[in-house]
Amino acid sequence: MTTLPRRLAGAPGGRRGKWFVLLAWLILAVALGPLAGKLGEVEETGPNAFLPRGAESAKVNTELEKFRTDTLMPAVVVYTG
Repeated sequence: MTTLPRRLAGAPGGRRGKWFVLLAWLILAVALGPLAGKLGEVEETGPNAFLPRGAESAKVNTELEKFRTDTLMPAVVVYTG
């Protein structure tokens, strides 16, 4: 009875097992690779993403979005004489 679990546990470390594990990883990477590009479409990374729903700062961020424009970029100029 102990020989079957030992054989299963030692299979990935055997001569053929190493190549089988490598091949399985490559197949998984090729099969699931196109799905990684779609992650950016469903994730939310806005300023309110990690704040609680009723937080005052989340409400302020939502109101500030009304005043932001894409044409202006804030800049700071420092001049020392």
